[in-house]
Amino acid sequence: MFTKDEEQQLRQRLADTVRYVVSQRLVSKIAGGRLLVTEIMGTSLRTRETLLYGESENRTFQEIIEAGNTMGWHTFDQSLLEAYKTDLISDETALIFLLAQKQNAT
Repeated sequence: MFTKDEEQQLRQRLADTVRYVVSQRLVSKIAGGRLLVTEIMGTSLRTRETLLYGESENRTFQEIIEAGNTMGWHTFDQSLLEAYKTDLISDETALIFLLAQKQNAT
């Protein structure tokens, strides 16, 4: 969508302004109703570098989020797993959303 020059300028703007990225989904609970499942990533040196230079084999947003758990960051998969461990969602629900997540990533 952007020329190379525009892409670099956009990456710089994002790296300078992004503070948090939050993704959320609703999944079916065992006892009925819906449960909010989230993915949260904040800004850090690694986040800014990845925004500036793009993901690589040694630098992915998934890895950055997983490493940021001490700051309260977590992946969608980690959130689903926690909901499953606390018996809020069924194994079937967890698998459906995990598989859908993997298909969307490819």
